[in-house]
Amino acid sequence: MTPLSVTVYNAGMITTASISGIGERIRALRVEAGLTQTDLAKLVGLSQPACVSQYECGRRRPDLDTLARFAKVFSVSLDELCGLQKSRRR
Repeated sequence: MTPLSVTVYNAGMITTASISGIGERIRALRVEAGLTQTDLAKLVGLSQPACVSQYECGRRRPDLDTLARFAKVFSVSLDELCGLQKSRRR
């Protein structure tokens, strides 16, 4: 699977950033929060807990709406979740 690409608008400049490792970040944040994949699926509003597993393993890519829900659950920005900005949590 090719890495997810995001167009970033920054101070009038448009760049495309490759988001690799988003699954690892979702997993790390989930474990840090003490959540199971089933817990996280319910909080994010996913009908199937297997979706979380697929996101974490990189077999499936979350859409923008789902990314926003993950960010809200973990209280991080989309930039932090996508690896475009360093996490302030640690």
